[in-house]
Amino acid sequence: MQDDEKLTPEILARREFHIKNALASFALEGEYPSKECEVLLKKYVSGEIKTLDELRIRLFEK
Repeated sequence: MQDDEKLTPEILARREFHIKNALASFALEGEYPSKECEVLLKKYVSGEIKTLDELRIRLFEK
């Protein structure tokens, strides 16, 4: 997504689909995200975090 792109319901639904699948894949391996990571992923799905780059920065800023 580009910075000037609108977060449409379709984009948000696609984000939710991909995040759920990624989490399910990790769960199959017995891995689960930290609570902090889970909160950031939910913010990305909701559109509060607008871009994947912003999510990446926030995930690895510590």
